[in-house]
Amino acid sequence: MTTILAFIFVLGVIVIVHELGHFFAARSVGVRVDRFSIGFPPRLFTVNSVDDGFEVNFFFYKKDDLNKITWQIIKTWNISVPKRKGSGTEYCFAIIPLGGYVKLAGMIDESMDGTVKNEPHELMSKPVWAQIWVMSAGVIMNILSVSYTHIRAHETRHDLVCLLLLEKKKGWGGGGGGG
Repeated sequence: MTTILAFIFVLGVIVIVHELGHFFAARSVGVRVDRFSIGFPPRLFTVNSVDDGFEVNFFFYKKDDLNKITWQIIKTWNISVPKRKGSGTEYCFAIIPLGGYVKLAGMIDESMDGTVKNEPHELMSKPVWAQIWVMSAGVIMNILSVSYTHIRAHETRHDLVCLLLLEKKKGWGGGGGGG
């Protein structure tokens, strides 16, 4: 059970880092991000960036008007941040944390949203280099995070070896006197 939970946690971190790469790259070249989602559906909660604050929605099973149990919003909170300009992005967290995606304006994808209008904030209206940057940024973030983790692990291992050698030199290493 511990192995399964560790796998889910590590995969979740990898997915979040990957999707953040796409998110920040898109924002860096002026592409509107419609949705940043972590996990597979159904949605558990969403945070919508709106003018003057945020709208938070919590989802669960609820009876509808026809007395049928459906997955829908059961609670909504509005967080006021006066004079804040909302981006319109929906940040979504779903129940099964094994995947994710970033829905960009002007990108035709699995949603079959074919509404590309070539507006300045859409991905397809950007130069090819910007499109390549946004599409490759997830993998670049994964490579950078693995490289950083590897470097930090090497530094930690180096520090530990130096500490052990120092202890042995001063005779703190247990067993026997100084040396």
